Amino acid sequence: MTGLLYKTLKNLVIVKRFRLFIALILFVTGISCKDSDDSEVSCDNVVCTEDFRTMTITITYDNGDPVALDDFSVIISESGQDITGSYSDGELEWYRNNGIYPVIDDSYSDEFRNTTVFLKFSGSVNGEIVVQRSIVAGADCCHVYLKDDNLTINIPRG
Repeated sequence: MTGLLYKTLKNLVIVKRFRLFIALILFVTGISCKDSDDSEVSCDNVVCTEDFRTMTITITYDNGDPVALDDFSVIISESGQDITGSYSDGELEWYRNNGIYPVIDDSYSDEFRNTTVFLKFSGSVNGEIVVQRSIVAGADCCHVYLKDDNLTINIPRG
């Protein structure tokens, strides 16, 4: 009987130690992890490429022809700030000929670093707005990017 009591007490001590060990592991794991907050991401030791990136949107008619917008704008939805770039006549001609328009570029990478920003792209032809699109963008430690999957807009020819 003494042997059975000894084994039972020994097993009880092992179970208690095991529970204490598991509790200690969970406690250490809990205090070593912190909530992920994008604004706390450090970019100190990040090596970036030297390229300057411009994120674009493609606008075509249903038949695939590019839409030549007379005017377009990119607005930060929350603040109403217009972040449309200044472009040369040659650049604007290229955009119109190809139906590809700039939305955001790396000049905003510091401002939007590790955040999400909601943009509104609008474009007009002959003074009439033909396209409006909400776009989700952001920036990592190095470059801006668009979070939207489909950046091609097809519109009916009017």
